[in-house]
Amino acid sequence: MNWSEEIRLRRLIQLLGALVAFSLLITRSLWASSTRLFPKAPIFDQLIEIPFSIEIVVWGITICLAIALVFYPSKFKLILPLIILIVLQCVFDQIRIQPWLYLYLLLLFPLWLAKNYDYYKQQWLMSLVRFVVIALYMWSGIHKINPEYWDYTHGFILAPIIQKCPTGWSNFWNASGYATPFIETVLGILFLFKYTRNWACVGAVFMHLVILLCIGPFGNNWNMVVWPWNVGMMLIVWLLFYKVEWEFNWRDIISGKRKYVVLVFCFLLYVAPAINLVGLWDNYLSFSLYSGKTKSLHIYVHETAITKLEPSLQKLLVTNSNLPTFRVLMADTWSFDELGVPVYPQRRIYMNTAQQVCGGSFLSKELFFLITNKSGKGKIEQLRCNQLE
Repeated sequence: MNWSEEIRLRRLIQLLGALVAFSLLITRSLWASSTRLFPKAPIFDQLIEIPFSIEIVVWGITICLAIALVFYPSKFKLILPLIILIVLQCVFDQIRIQPWLYLYLLLLFPLWLAKNYDYYKQQWLMSLVRFVVIALYMWSGIHKINPEYWDYTHGFILAPIIQKCPTGWSNFWNASGYATPFIETVLGILFLFKYTRNWACVGAVFMHLVILLCIGPFGNNWNMVVWPWNVGMMLIVWLLFYKVEWEFNWRDIISGKRKYVVLVFCFLLYVAPAINLVGLWDNYLSFSLYSGKTKSLHIYVHETAITKLEPSLQKLLVTNSNLPTFRVLMADTWSFDELGVPVYPQRRIYMNTAQQVCGGSFLSKELFFLITNKSGKGKIEQLRCNQLE
């Protein structure tokens, strides 16, 4: 596949348009729903609630713009309004800022600057796009270097393989969790070099195939919206790195007015994920994917107050042997059931969700909340409604 940069650019725009359109279609309840119960989390508390009729129209226009890119990849002017509409919708609900969406936006933005197929312009734009993918793999691996990933997340994701393999192979897949973060980080680095990037493409495709096998319909059947993302990543990697004679030149990339764009990307791709390590940047915006570092919100409802919940939520309640008089509603389970995505994993979002739940007809003694690691280990933060006022 000895495609020119022009063809790769065109195919990448078509692929991203298809991925955005399909992902928005299968998560429609996240973007526009007249019956939504899960609390929205606007960036600013002062923002007014957008009527469903407007949400559905904006969602439809966004999908149309994405589909238009599939058929007209040379219409670069379509990219900016697509990005603006997506960002505006995320301003009114941070839960929409999912990692796959953030990646698509990072890949699309440089391509908007490709006003024509000038070769020189293609070179620096495609370099920026390639750095996005390199940063994704590098930081995704680095963030997995923690006990929570090794002890819980790795085993959860690979459970379908581990449970069905003979003992010897099960032990191998269990042990692979210790190497996975480093392998993923190295894959990102290998994309930089001409003589290793083809092998890195093969390794990345194999990794995404394993993930699909485990979380797809033949595995855990979990988080459906990332199935097309994993397929898309295999194609993106192949488009950007396989049999590519790419050698970047920093002087060419940062020359002229473009240096400001490059500086923004350097911050988003390499500085921001680093400050996430000390808790100063959001997890999803730092490529912290399946890292085990993110916490979850558990909502405890006293058995006498269960009937105050909507029937659709009552069916999601589970028992807790340590507190037999309470039932537990996990925020991620609620979000997956209603919106098709997990909760944006930041404490401010959990606090907003808890405040909205407390604002109903519940008495303070009937509810409390725990913010904890997904495995249930580590530091636990307990909150009651009167602490959220």
